[in-house]
Amino acid sequence: MVTKNDHGLGLYNGDTGVLFLDGDDVQAAFPADGNSPEPRIVSLSQLSAFETVHASTIHKAQGSQAQVVTVILPAKDSALLTRELVYTAMTRAQSQLNVVGTPEVFAAGVQRQVRRASGLAARLG
Repeated sequence: MVTKNDHGLGLYNGDTGVLFLDGDDVQAAFPADGNSPEPRIVSLSQLSAFETVHASTIHKAQGSQAQVVTVILPAKDSALLTRELVYTAMTRAQSQLNVVGTPEVFAAGVQRQVRRASGLAARLG
């Protein structure tokens, strides 16, 4: 997963690719962009910032999209389960969204909004 925008390569924070060995060179294949139907192949040495991932958090995937996204919802009483989390997760999917969780957990998430605890409103009031 790319962890820093690289405008020159057209890769951005959250983009994911697959590593493979080409002779002695490790390369990364990224999904095709809007300019070409072919995957983008980049030598690993060209990537300035990346990390290995097997799955990603919704927060880390924010700003990126994938054709298929699977979201595993937390427990119904989890403070993480909010309308904003559900919305962000759903909007990462371009064509298919798989939600793992009960209808009750999903409904709880849609109904609960983030409550800011910074105290800023009280200080400004």
